[in-house]
Amino acid sequence: MPPYAPPEPEGEGGRRDLIVAVAVILVAFATTFLGDSTQEAIASRVRGTALLPFVSLQQGLGTARMRAVRNEELQSRLDSVVARLMARTTLEEENRRLRGLLGLQARLESGWTAAQVLRPGTQGSRSTFLLDVGGDDGIRARAPVITREGLAGRVTDVQDGVATGMDWTHPDFGASAMTEDGLYYGLVEAQQGAFREDDRLLMTTAFTADVQPGTVILTSGLGGVLPRGIPIGRVIELYEAQGRWQKSYWIEPYVRPGSLTQVLVGTVELRVETDLGPIFREDGYATAAEREYEDERLRDSLGSARDSIRVLRELLGFPVSPPGLPAPGGGGGTP
Repeated sequence: MPPYAPPEPEGEGGRRDLIVAVAVILVAFATTFLGDSTQEAIASRVRGTALLPFVSLQQGLGTARMRAVRNEELQSRLDSVVARLMARTTLEEENRRLRGLLGLQARLESGWTAAQVLRPGTQGSRSTFLLDVGGDDGIRARAPVITREGLAGRVTDVQDGVATGMDWTHPDFGASAMTEDGLYYGLVEAQQGAFREDDRLLMTTAFTADVQPGTVILTSGLGGVLPRGIPIGRVIELYEAQGRWQKSYWIEPYVRPGSLTQVLVGTVELRVETDLGPIFREDGYATAAEREYEDERLRDSLGSARDSIRVLRELLGFPVSPPGLPAPGGGGGTP
């Protein structure tokens, strides 16, 4: 261990610091006897020279603090706008689905009632749902559950005021099906995937069937459970050919169970022998996502047409109303 060495005495630097400190104290004491105007002049000179970097730093910190507060306020406003926009988008989507469902119900014959879908959320209830209608509303067991897009599932149990159903992803689900042209018939069953979005349908047909990708698959009406003509999905591709006696095809369903909110349920008045094909064909075959995309394209096209008409009116010298208001003259259309 090295021997203890006492600290060295202060050198020239220590004495210089002491002299500077004493000088500053004397100057500060002397300024107290100066006049107000002289003190202000000295203070202004010091602020413009020695204290200038510190003053600039303080101003920068104040500006940064104000910007941070402003950014927080703007972020809060942005979050509020985004939340309102999302809520509005959800309401618009729900309104579109309700309008489509009401339009379908108007075209259907008697035998259908509207219902709200409720998910139990319990373990083992992945492919089941509850309906806010029951036996006292005319609901019957094994009744079909449909949406504007097509078949969603069927009712499994009925009580007063409530009914239980299964969607097409349930392992026990099955439906007698056919191609849209009625040439090939088969049985459609669920094939669950690792995730909810991977669930698909498999249609088993005779070996002689030659079903092309994109072919629309409908319920056949055989078996006396589901009416004929309800859309199920479209063919994706051939899955396998077993020997020389049957083939299986992957089917892309038109209805996604995860998006079920409002549905139509068959009642005791429903005639199973009814052919619903013409009714669904009138509205076209598409998934909910495809309909939403087409609706968005239509809104964009109408918006572009409205802007074009507005520019044309300006070029022709016609009075132009503010956006959202009818044009002068009562028509609101082109001149």
